[in-house]
Amino acid sequence: MTIQIEQDCNWQRIVEPDPPENIVSGGMGPCVSIFIYDTESKITYACHYTSPDIHHSDDVKDMIDNALTEFKNSKKIDVHVSGAIVSDKYSAEKRTYIEQLLKSKFSTNAELNFKWPCKGIEMVELVFEPTSGVLHEPKT
Repeated sequence: MTIQIEQDCNWQRIVEPDPPENIVSGGMGPCVSIFIYDTESKITYACHYTSPDIHHSDDVKDMIDNALTEFKNSKKIDVHVSGAIVSDKYSAEKRTYIEQLLKSKFSTNAELNFKWPCKGIEMVELVFEPTSGVLHEPKT
């Protein structure tokens, strides 16, 4: 079973009796996807924001706060981020905002993985396997 993250529909908490084989972000151009994964419980918080004003939205902060509350006793949390591929000042601002926000919220028990695509890439997609904790290199 694969779970496709819906675009621009707030964040999703994914917990299944049998975790899905894959969680897929969907294609991202200027969008941003974030997966927050607890390696013990195998629970994933995920989003795919198409909003150009992600840094003016409380949705990302709400998702992070919910994940932090639920995972407060976790030994290891993996955070995977990608998107914002348009090479302009605005995309750079989105990337900087997301990086600073995540770094300020997560402590030493979290591994932050920023997979920002190189200039010239038009679209990228994250594919994550929650049973193994493996994030495949972003597809282009």
